[in-house]
Order: sequence, then C-alpha cells, then structure tokens
Amino acid sequence: MCVFNDPAMREQCLDRSLAQGPGERVQYVPVDNTTHRFGTAGAALNHGARKAEFDTVVFVHQDVYLHSVPRLHELAAMLREGTWGMVGAVGITSTGTIVGVMRDRGQLTGVDAHLPVEVDSLDEVMFMLPTDLVVGEPLTEDPDLAWHAYAVEYSLRLRQRGLRTAAANAGLTHNSLSSNLARLTEAHQRVARLYPALVPCRTTCGTVGAPTERLRASRAWRRQARRLRRLLGSARAHRAARPLHPDAVVLSDIRTDVNGLAWPAGSSMIAINLDQSGGFSRYAGQEPTLTRPGLVVQFACILDVSELPALLEDYPGSDVVLVTNLLARDARALARVGGPAPRWPLMGVADEYVWLMAGTAPIETPATWRGRGAAPVATARAWRRTG
Repeated sequence: MCVFNDPAMREQCLDRSLAQGPGERVQYVPVDNTTHRFGTAGAALNHGARKAEFDTVVFVHQDVYLHSVPRLHELAAMLREGTWGMVGAVGITSTGTIVGVMRDRGQLTGVDAHLPVEVDSLDEVMFMLPTDLVVGEPLTEDPDLAWHAYAVEYSLRLRQRGLRTAAANAGLTHNSLSSNLARLTEAHQRVARLYPALVPCRTTCGTVGAPTERLRASRAWRRQARRLRRLLGSARAHRAARPLHPDAVVLSDIRTDVNGLAWPAGSSMIAINLDQSGGFSRYAGQEPTLTRPGLVVQFACILDVSELPALLEDYPGSDVVLVTNLLARDARALARVGGPAPRWPLMGVADEYVWLMAGTAPIETPATWRGRGAAPVATARAWRRTG
C-alpha cells in the first residue's frame, strides 16, 4: 500500500523492487495523490486499505526499494501470532535506540533486529497492520498529522489498548531526496495532546511531549551540545584519518549532506556500506541501481573491508566511490588492504561512523562543509574548495 505524488520515483524504487521478487502473492495498491485528491496520508492509505484482499496491510513510502518480499511475509507471520499489534521496519525504543537496519540514502542505520523488538513508536517509512484492525479503526486523518507522525499516533493508540509495537529488519533502501520537516512540531504537539498519559514518547524525529523541551530549546544547551558533538567527532576523525591521510576531513552526516552534493549530469557512483552486524546483507538480495539528481548510484554491501578491492574491480567505471559505516578500526584495516582500492581524498565523520569518498568527477560541495565547525578540532584540513 503506497500513496504517491512522484510516479517516476515510485516506479524506479517500489515498483521495480516488487517486480523483481520471486513471485510471492502480493496485492500492490498504489494510491495516486499527484492531483492532491487526499489531504492527508491517512486518508489516502485508509482508501487503499479498504481494497485489501489479504489479512495484513503493509504501508510503505514511494521512495523505498524492498530487497526481500519473502522477508515481508516473515514479518506478517510474526504479526499474525498476536504478540504485536503493529510491526515496522524502523522504530525507536524508550532509551533512544534506533531498531531495524535499513539503508537511508547512502548509509546503513539502525540496530540489527532479526526478531521484532518492542519500540516506543515506528517510522512511517514502512509499517504493517492486520487488515481487519486498520479497516475497523483507520489511520488518523487529523490535518495536524497530515504527513507526519500518523504511525506514531497509531502506536500510542494501540498502546492505550494494551497492544505493543515492534520494529525488525525488513531489508529496504530509502532513496529519499529531501528531509520534509514542515509542521513536524505541530504534529508532535497534537500527539502529545491526544495521549497525555503516554508521553514522553520517542520518535525517529524527536521526542513527543519531552519534559525537557524548554531546556533543549535554550541557546545555551544547543551550544554546549554542538561543542560536545564536535569534540567527540574530532577524536574519531583523528583516529581514523591517521592511517589514510585524506586531503580533507569534515564532520558531516552523509545521509543528509548527500543532498547538498552536486556532480556533472550523468555521473555515476558506487555506494558501498560496511554492514557491521550483517543485519542488512541477510536480506539484501539483488542490489539496486537508483538515480539521484545528476547521479546514477549502484549500491553494494560488504561484511569486511578486505572485500573492497574485489568489489571495485567489478565497477571500474564509477566516477565516484562512497564507502560508509566504517569505524576507526576499519579505517586502519583499510590502509593495509592491497589491490585497486583508491586513495581517499575526502573523509567524513558523523556519530560513531566514518565515511570515505574518492572519484574523478568534480563535485560541488555543501556550503556547510566550508563553514565554521565543519573541520575537526585541531586540524586545518577542512573542505575549503569546490571540485
């Protein structure tokens, strides 16, 4: 079940992934909202759910590539056991742990969960419900929850009834081209008003009804948090950069900053994820080639950095090579790997992960990479130029 407003994106991601499946029984119901017929995601998805012929409904975004349809059947079977009221691909626990491994743009995120793990709420990127439940008690069509937090609201609605929500690996790539945060605050405030006894509630986009919202919003708190993140990131950057000697090191989350990079039209990239847990590779199957503005991206996964040279031999014509989900120890190991692995002129660090980029295509870099705080503390090697 998918509500879409970009047919080209839906066709290259969701449609293609379903067409390449091994033929399991799946009823695919795309709901066209290109003319803005539906004012909320809930209204569109409820319309589609009423057409469901099977006992489980899977709601998924248009820019998702599903690597394993059999895995969806496994999760649906777990849902039918009755332990869980709702199961999704990605959720967050009450302690702030992101559960469920998926590829978000170019990087893997989330903790490995082969079996469902209880979470506070689910991300809307993909979740499933029993058909009779969602038809009898539809998703919210509240205008304040038009395109945000409708899965969060349903999670809390079920919890109020004594049912639990879980996340588990679903094996998907989210090829998002933007981060839509419009009216997110209003959506969270609406959820907090609807379920005052069940907040605070963690979501993948922040905490609903957090008692420390005023403190977190204060300028002093934000300033100290930025300093701490920069210091921790700088320490990781220095450990990882020492054996590889990159020309530039930036403190940057490639999941978001990839949207600020620009290449000559028609450039190609191979994006390689080091799957630390094996939780994504377990379901990856055939890796997709997807398009982004000016760029054709071939995705791949490895379980050890020693696999990198052989993989690059398979894609010798790529203009750009991006390797993500490295830890500092992996960077040291990569420095000892022989073969055709390129020299890495650009390194980035975000949270615990390191990423590397190399290539022949000139790139236009985000302005944030040339701004104050982009370079690790005590290094002059920041990305100061274009191309």
